[in-house]
Amino acid sequence: MIDWLQKKNYWNLGELKAYIEEQYEIVFSSQQSYYEIFDAAGSRKEKISKT
Repeated sequence: MIDWLQKKNYWNLGELKAYIEEQYEIVFSSQQSYYEIFDAAGSRKEKISKT
C-alpha cells in the first residue's frame, strides 16, 4: 500500500479508501487512519486531495 502511494503523482483520500477496501477488505471508521497511512508514505500536504 505504501509503495502504491509513493508511485502516484498525487494522493486522493477517496482512491486510498477504495484501494484499501478492494485489496484488504478493510474500512477504517476514522479518517485519521487514512491520514496516518499518508504520513507513513511520506506525504506532502500539496500532494493530497480530499475528494
